[in-house]
Amino acid sequence: TGAPSSPSYVPGVLSSNSDVMTFMERVSNTIHAHIPKLIWPMMMGPYDEMFTQHFGEEFPKIFDILEKNSYFFVNAEPITDFPRLITHKVVDIGGISTWSNILNLRKKTVLLSFGSVAKSYLMPE
Repeated sequence: TGAPSSPSYVPGVLSSNSDVMTFMERVSNTIHAHIPKLIWPMMMGPYDEMFTQHFGEEFPKIFDILEKNSYFFVNAEPITDFPRLITHKVVDIGGISTWSNILNLRKKTVLLSFGSVAKSYLMPE
């Protein structure tokens, strides 16, 4: 995503720590934060080989594709998630299924927004 990782206060995926950590928990969290970077090539290697065999040598590696993405959708609620650094590429979509449920309750739904970049003239009747 391009956002720097800060294991000093953001718990890693493999960590059981909270965002309030002792010094040793921070050391442990830093180690846990680097484990996925070591495992990634082993996990993605077979898929990269499969894509190379099917599409040829010019097909980019999965990591390169992820590195150049325009957006990164995260299924997290920013209000309840741990504080973390993010870039403009990160879009939190936590609770998106709730919106689907609300919009599907009735045949027609009026969406009112104060301060949106959505162009209402492009919305269907």
